[in-house]
Amino acid sequence: MKRWIADISKNKLYNNFAQCLYEIGKKKSERKIKLLGEVFIQYPDVFPADAFEDTEFFTKEISAAPNEHFLEIGIGTGITAIMMAKQGAKVVGVDVNERAVENAKKNAKLHNVEANTDFYVSDIFSKVPKQTFDTIYWNVPFCYSEIKELNNLQKSTFDYYYYHLETFFKESKTFLKQGGRLLVGFSNELGVPAKLMQYAYDSNFTNIKMLKRSIVEWKSKKGETKKWDLTLYEFLNK
Repeated sequence: MKRWIADISKNKLYNNFAQCLYEIGKKKSERKIKLLGEVFIQYPDVFPADAFEDTEFFTKEISAAPNEHFLEIGIGTGITAIMMAKQGAKVVGVDVNERAVENAKKNAKLHNVEANTDFYVSDIFSKVPKQTFDTIYWNVPFCYSEIKELNNLQKSTFDYYYYHLETFFKESKTFLKQGGRLLVGFSNELGVPAKLMQYAYDSNFTNIKMLKRSIVEWKSKKGETKKWDLTLYEFLNK
């Protein structure tokens, strides 16, 4: 068993997640999945949108206005970005995983929203076009990791000492319109909420709302049922 974090109970669950991602990573072929009443293509080497409930839960709770400029960090299969484009938003999505960007583009074509979506390979904001957005959303990798070497699938779930989460808050105001919002998908029980709030306050995001919270269940490969929260936060740029 690896030591991901000092907290023993979290560490056991983190190891279960790592094992799940390892098993998923062994698959070699793409497949069709159904979320939010829609069919999407899931690549085997991209965060599995149907393995956990977060993608569906957070996407249901987010809406976008027509012509809203919407940026998603960590697009994975592109499901959230595509659903926002279907609502009429002008969407930019990025992911550090090149295969995720390919996967999102394929799903955008499948759902006829190519004209409203642009996807790039980018580590957080590094390759984001120089523009500002009404909304920036990230379903963050909320598992706090003390292990540095992570593969692309692991990076979708684990963040080394929350380096990327801190960077996200530090750099977001460059890309966020005045009066715009950061939306962050998080788990207070799986993650370290004190650090989330510290990074927000350090970057002068003090207008904070918890928009929605739900308790979900997940069954490990060993048949153990675990419960934790999914929480959507809003940070306003005022």
